[in-house]
Amino acid sequence: MCVLDSTLFGKFERIGPGTINNTFRMFRPTAMSGGPFEVIFTCVLQVCMYECAQVSL
Repeated sequence: MCVLDSTLFGKFERIGPGTINNTFRMFRPTAMSGGPFEVIFTCVLQVCMYECAQVSL
């Protein structure tokens, strides 16, 4: 399991059959009023069988 940008993501960890896990660093967002609000992150995950193809960022 390859990570394209290791400054954002660590290595993926297999935690069970068909399940992997990873964590990433982020900022702590706040609304102008000081209260919490929802932040949605999306990503593209490419699954490859053996070796990951090189991708230029």
